[in-house]
Amino acid sequence: MNKYREIARTLQLRIVARDYRDRLPVMRELAAEFKVSLHTLDKALKMLAEDGLIESRGSQGIWINHERAARRGKGAGKIIGLCVSRKTDPERDIFIIELKRLIAQAGHIPLLIANNQRIFLDAKFWQTVQLDGVIFIYSSVDAKLLNWLNSRQIPVVAANRLAEGISVSWVDFDHEKHVSAIVAWLKAHNIRRIVLDWPNPKDELNHHWMSALWERILKRYDLPVYAENFIEYELSPANIRAQAGRIARLEPTPEAVICCHVFDAMLEKELNRSGLRIPILKHPIKAWSSREGDLDEAYRRLSQSVWSTLVRVMEYPYEIHQVSCAYDYEKVMGTVWLNQLGRQYISEYHKQTGGSENEKV
Repeated sequence: MNKYREIARTLQLRIVARDYRDRLPVMRELAAEFKVSLHTLDKALKMLAEDGLIESRGSQGIWINHERAARRGKGAGKIIGLCVSRKTDPERDIFIIELKRLIAQAGHIPLLIANNQRIFLDAKFWQTVQLDGVIFIYSSVDAKLLNWLNSRQIPVVAANRLAEGISVSWVDFDHEKHVSAIVAWLKAHNIRRIVLDWPNPKDELNHHWMSALWERILKRYDLPVYAENFIEYELSPANIRAQAGRIARLEPTPEAVICCHVFDAMLEKELNRSGLRIPILKHPIKAWSSREGDLDEAYRRLSQSVWSTLVRVMEYPYEIHQVSCAYDYEKVMGTVWLNQLGRQYISEYHKQTGGSENEKV
């Protein structure tokens, strides 16, 4: 954490605890106490001022807004924005339902801002709406907007993994851990040429971190690097056909595909049409989609991590949290093989090696 953020957090805690009466000590005293320059101290004070905790009154000193501090200390009655830019049914989406329940249970007000991509780019909206915290769901993130909210000390948590350099807390499933588990299993079975078919939601944040993740995994297991194999977020038969064609044309020929979207059957059909018959596996989170109860439980647990992280950020707004959640993947790792060819391939492999075809990843 930057020094000025540490100072801002310390002063915030003192203000909430009423360690100061009406005003802060003069700047030179504070700078001497924290052993920093006046410039660094000024950056910390600006953060507190933007959060409404203090107000500079020139020669009268820096005054404390105790009403705002009391609200921050009690943490009650806050308005929490739930922002979703993609189309979804809020009445049926278990992730949104659970987040709304947790927010209301804590005595706060959930404000759903959904299915409107335009509003996320409307600066006037964000300048006028009064929110005490924001949760971005399903890649509904925009780097400029995140930085704008962060600069105004509005507590934010993104329910998606964010790229390095974005000073915003995030929570997501531990994709790297579980894709790595599949890759390790494939390599142990002498399958080395692997394609990761990951939907790219048309945003640079998601693209860059997933690309870097895949490169790390391939390097970790000393596997050959293919060109990036991302497909567009708005999946369609045309995009699936195009992706299958790209995979079929790769040299040398791939030996397996890890499929991270719900159109695995269509992908297999198009690969077969291209003359490529290989095993197709499914990312564990996606495999859960065929076991509805387990998928709901996964998102309930993720929502709990998201909410507890936002609570922490609202209490200590100058902390940045990065949380990767791994929940009971072991019980679905044995179900990642999707197509009959994959089962046949592994069955024949185990007959040759004397292993068990029921072995789990």
